[in-house]
Amino acid sequence: MAHLITPIPPLYQVKEIIENESRCLEYLQDLSVLPRTMTCIYCNNPEMNFDDKELTFNCGKRECRKRISIFNGTIFSKAKLKCNQIMELSYFWLSKATRKQLNIYTNIAPANITRWTQIFRTIITQEIRISETKIGGPDIIVEIDESLFHKNRQNKMEQLWVFGGIERTKEKQIFAQICKDRTADTLLDLIQKYVHPGSIIYSDMFKSYNQIYSCLGIRHHQINHSQGMTMIDYNETSNKLKIYHTNNI
Repeated sequence: MAHLITPIPPLYQVKEIIENESRCLEYLQDLSVLPRTMTCIYCNNPEMNFDDKELTFNCGKRECRKRISIFNGTIFSKAKLKCNQIMELSYFWLSKATRKQLNIYTNIAPANITRWTQIFRTIITQEIRISETKIGGPDIIVEIDESLFHKNRQNKMEQLWVFGGIERTKEKQIFAQICKDRTADTLLDLIQKYVHPGSIIYSDMFKSYNQIYSCLGIRHHQINHSQGMTMIDYNETSNKLKIYHTNNI
C-alpha cells in the first residue's frame, strides 16, 4: 500500500495553532485527535458535559459524577506542558532544529525537551511499523467481523476467537488476528492497529462495535443482518442506487 508523506507546512500556517491553546484544541478536534463529545466509560452516559476551563468531560449522572480529561488516551494525557507547547516542540523538532535551537524557540526546559523528543521518536517508529500493516484508507470501506473457531488440543476442545477485516477494493486487502475475547476494549484496540483512520467501517450490530466512532473517530455503519445481507447506497452525484453485499468476511 502506498503512503503519502505530507511536507512540513511553513511556520506562518501553524503559528496560531502552536501559540494559542484554544486554537490548538480546535485543530486537534478537527483532526479527531481529541473528541468533541464523549460517552462515560464508567456508566455509558452518552451526554457528558464539557468543562472548557478544566478541559474535562463531566458525567452528570448523580450516581456517577466521573470526570475524564479531553486528553485521555492521547500523548497529551497527564503532560505538564500545554498541548500547543507540545505541538510547537514537535513542529521545530520535525523541522530538524537542534536541541539548543528547540530551547531557544520554545523556551521549554532541556529535560522536557529530552523527554518529549524521545516520545516523538517512539511514536514515529511505531507509526512506520503499523502503517505497513493497516488496511483501508481515505473513504475506503472496510468490513469487519469476528468468528469463533474450535481447536482440538490433547483431546480437549478449545475456543479461539479470530477478528478480521477486508477492504471493499479490487485488492481486497485483509487482516486477521487471534484475540482473547471479543470485548469492546479488545476489538477497538485491534481496529485502531489494523484499520486506517480515514476508512469507513461496516459491521454487524454487535455491541462491542457501538463506540468505534466515539472512541476512534472512524466513520462507521452498522448493518442489521437479521433484515438481510445487503445495503442500498444512493449516490447523489450520479443519481444512482448501488446495492452492496455486506457479509464478505
